[in-house]
Amino acid sequence: KPVEIQTQSMVTCPDTLDSFVQIDWTTIFHYSIVHLESLNSRIGVLCGRLEYDGVGWIALAVSRDKQMVGSEAIVGLPEDKTVLKYNLNGFASTFVNAMDNVKQTLIHESIAVEDGRTIMKFAKFLEEEGEIPILEDGLNHFLHARGSSISLGYHSDRLSFDLDFRTGAHISSTTSPTMSPTIISSVQDSIFNPTHSPNIEVTLNPIMEPNTIPAKYPTEFPIENPTIQPSKMSSADPTTQQTTMIPTRKPSAGPTSPPTAPPSNEPTTKPSIKPTSKPTSDPTTAPSKKPTRKPTSKPTLNPTKTSTTLPTPSPTPRGKELRELLSQYSPDSAEKLLIQSSPQSYAMDWVLDDPNLNSYDDDKKLQRWVVATLYYGLVGEEWYVRKGWLDLDGDLVDECSWHGIECNSEGFIMSIDLSGNGLMGNIPYEIRHLHSCVYLGLSGNYLV
Repeated sequence: KPVEIQTQSMVTCPDTLDSFVQIDWTTIFHYSIVHLESLNSRIGVLCGRLEYDGVGWIALAVSRDKQMVGSEAIVGLPEDKTVLKYNLNGFASTFVNAMDNVKQTLIHESIAVEDGRTIMKFAKFLEEEGEIPILEDGLNHFLHARGSSISLGYHSDRLSFDLDFRTGAHISSTTSPTMSPTIISSVQDSIFNPTHSPNIEVTLNPIMEPNTIPAKYPTEFPIENPTIQPSKMSSADPTTQQTTMIPTRKPSAGPTSPPTAPPSNEPTTKPSIKPTSKPTSDPTTAPSKKPTRKPTSKPTLNPTKTSTTLPTPSPTPRGKELRELLSQYSPDSAEKLLIQSSPQSYAMDWVLDDPNLNSYDDDKKLQRWVVATLYYGLVGEEWYVRKGWLDLDGDLVDECSWHGIECNSEGFIMSIDLSGNGLMGNIPYEIRHLHSCVYLGLSGNYLV
């Protein structure tokens, strides 16, 4: 014991941890490996800092087989400001227990909430007797979970990732196809297993080579009003073969035609010095504040008497009501909805473009937004089969008729099977809002 205490007191973590893993949109794991020379041996120590952009308990676990049961976790509880090691011996909360005091060997451990962020710090020996070793020269399987409360309870999200300290990089993973889908018929009472959300059957295997497919999100310069589906490749020059329904950020090469009608007798908000009957040769370099979805086929001959050329003093942003609704249902998505290049924002714009939007109730709007987020988040343009997905006209408008989706008699999604369909990327956790979904088949794809 005295030797162990002396060894712990010798551990010093650097002020700046030199590596990190972006686990998801909200959580980052910073880490460094340090070494101690003690009793003619070299002891490795993992210095870690887990930062969650939210308030709640957070945990980082190491697993032998990427499964929650049998793993060992470091759990930080803001309520009592404790950071302890836990054994995860089962799904039920009764099987999630703190290790004995003799096993509580963490060093410099702390948990704090600062400006709406939860930060857990710790130092842990890589190898400890009777515990799962953390490999300095091999692949490690980590799990991350977090809750919506400051005391230990059901988790709101659970993710996994592989990490090889030799390369100091996060190893992306793919799924291996299963022989047949597994039907999830019930939701178990657990800390690390989700409740009221579909169970995602994913088997992770590391990719030995980096992914050569460029990410579609985010773009370097977000557009004012994104199209329904992002193009596969940006073009440096405007197209000459087909015009889009949404104006580009660049001005047209020449004046538009036909010219507008002569000015009305009614005074405008800001009278011009001398009205012209011809369009200007130097058009503006920015689109209008709120372009129409489709250009008119015939110019208006007589402008309305009450129209103005200036926006109203308090304009309503496009989709404000829908964004507030989605933020209410999915608080963790609120910030992403404001990022124009995020899957969540693309999906919201798609919902707004639906001509039948006003006929949907809130549950229908939420469901359509979730599956659209799934499409954009997993690079839907590259799927092998995407029949019906994001159609806004024709016979496949309803999401229940899309490839891989089945609904119940009330129109709520019961299952999604997109196995072996070329999906790529991170599974959007908005999928948990499909409360009637009992099966999600995503095996045989390229998921992280």
